[in-house]
Amino acid sequence: MKIILPAIAALILASACSGPAGMYGRLNRQASEEYLEPVRPASEGRNPCWNKFAKKFMYAPAFDVPVTEGAARYRFTVKGEDGQWSFESTGQFEDVNVKGLEPYQNLTNCTAAPYASYLLTKPSVSDRDRAEARDLVRLSEDQFVHWAYHDLTQDGFPKKNAPCVHEQYKYEMPVDNSACNVANAWLDIYEDSGDLLCLAKAKALIDNITIQQNAVNGQIPTTWEWRETGKDRKRTYWVNCTFSSVSILMRFAGMQDDIDKLNQ
Repeated sequence: MKIILPAIAALILASACSGPAGMYGRLNRQASEEYLEPVRPASEGRNPCWNKFAKKFMYAPAFDVPVTEGAARYRFTVKGEDGQWSFESTGQFEDVNVKGLEPYQNLTNCTAAPYASYLLTKPSVSDRDRAEARDLVRLSEDQFVHWAYHDLTQDGFPKKNAPCVHEQYKYEMPVDNSACNVANAWLDIYEDSGDLLCLAKAKALIDNITIQQNAVNGQIPTTWEWRETGKDRKRTYWVNCTFSSVSILMRFAGMQDDIDKLNQ
């Protein structure tokens, strides 16, 4: 599904960039070129490093994580094979059993993207930190960000509301907290490097928070799937996820001068 990103980049960046065609064109070309460029080879030996929803990703970031005696599982696990190192971002959620999980069976943006933000907001940020943060965000985008959907209801509505970010392999559902994870990381890359494409991508996700928000009661739904009226009244609402949405909306509200750059 995500192999169509170069074709739909125009749609996404148009929502983020309402300014002159020059800026729009540059960001569109940059998005297309970056999406086709691999990161690093990854090989675990038993399980694929991508899920059925991602069509391009064959690479993963590498980390040098020291072993801790007695630990049962690591948030970032390094596995070596023929001198190549691969990255495991296994999800740990209260409603998903991790017992017996194989490596790469349940990756998630909820570890990868926040860790990228951590790397970019340390008191001292190294070039390696920057490179690994970009790898983490690219992993999160390729595996979990959906810019558009082909699947429609019989009435012609998308079954899920893009642009959005799926939470994990075992719960392929767009969740507002996941959108915030990736958008925050893109904003951190932008603030560190001035990369306007990252700002535009973050803006597209953040804009959709306001579109998903209930205009009557102000609630921001946790999951961004289409529902008929009766089921929509019982939509999932998690306070911790809403806190993430409100926090990033407040952060973005203070970045108007930066947002204006997309319209120059």
